[in-house]
Amino acid sequence: MKKLQTALRECSKRKKTETCLEGFESGTIQRLMNDWELWAREDQLPPTDDWTTWLILGGRGAGKTRAGAEWVRSIALKHDAARIALIGETLSDVRSIMIEGVSGLLNVHAAHERPVFEPSKKQITWPNGAIAQIYSAEDPESLRGPQFSHAWCDVVYAVQDEKLIGITEFVFESYEECQKTSAEAKEKMDLHLKPVCYLRWLREGGGNKGNVI
Repeated sequence: MKKLQTALRECSKRKKTETCLEGFESGTIQRLMNDWELWAREDQLPPTDDWTTWLILGGRGAGKTRAGAEWVRSIALKHDAARIALIGETLSDVRSIMIEGVSGLLNVHAAHERPVFEPSKKQITWPNGAIAQIYSAEDPESLRGPQFSHAWCDVVYAVQDEKLIGITEFVFESYEECQKTSAEAKEKMDLHLKPVCYLRWLREGGGNKGNVI
């Protein structure tokens, strides 16, 4: 696995991926291309230790959205009972970046496993029954009530600090409720390099409600 990963990454760097895959059957090529672990950088893969919040710090083009989408994909395909919250600055951002973007959820799935997005319901449904619902940071109160097993929060610093911390508190409240029925309540956050005050709060444990890696 490691040797294959190294070889494929080297081919990718040299922009010779197609040449390197010549001779493989089409089905094998498709499986290789859809295996995120083969292509991802180590910092784009979930921590191996037990964690509650996975924080990704990086600038534009660092691959944060792809990492988030691939993480959600892996959760949804493995857990048919998964209930996932997708939270962005606005509903439009969630749709255009996290769902329909080049590195968004719909594009990281192979055709046979791709979920169905229903904008009118603000919901994504996978063939196995896993569900993701979309929320806006502009309306943190909407996170009250629903229970989630996982959440992907994209660029959460974009709103005012008070609302931002409130959103995180609401999400963690949902986790606490969810943990009554699920042992895998997880949150994955994308974050740019500001603001320092929020990073400090999050790194100190997010109000002592979970480990941060």
